[in-house]
Amino acid sequence: MFNAHRRKEMLPLSDTTAAYLAGLFDGEGCVGILFKKNKGNKAACFKLQCSVTSTDKSILEWAKETTGLGCLYERKKIPKRRVTYQWLFCGFGAEQILRVLLPHSRIKREQIELALEFRTLMQRRPFEKIAQQNWSRMGNIRNNISQLNGGGRGIFKKHDLKSPYVEV
Repeated sequence: MFNAHRRKEMLPLSDTTAAYLAGLFDGEGCVGILFKKNKGNKAACFKLQCSVTSTDKSILEWAKETTGLGCLYERKKIPKRRVTYQWLFCGFGAEQILRVLLPHSRIKREQIELALEFRTLMQRRPFEKIAQQNWSRMGNIRNNISQLNGGGRGIFKKHDLKSPYVEV
């Protein structure tokens, strides 16, 4: 019988392979935390999502096959540019991969540590509400990762910060 909630385990990796994947992730990877709020009701959710983007499809196919996790996508073609591919891994799969990459990572180390803290805060029983202090910390982690990634949008506005725009 198929169980939709069954978690897929990552394949075992050698230390050399983990180090190579960490280098690939440091150079071409991205850590993100998505926030989605449904309009019809008050429910909202956070989701850890990681990806590696490259014009070399074969290296991403190798990474997916080697870990046994994630999905491979061809990204929409931009005129006058080469086709890019994206290896995407989310949630529990992302947590497993990031735990293996962490000891070898240099550039994305802080994002990985924040992402793993985020996953720890997400640990709860199905349909159990997230505690308010965890909810706030998860939002702060998302903002911190966004800033480390070079900008992006945070989910929580900082009302005490002055706007960079000057009123004319």
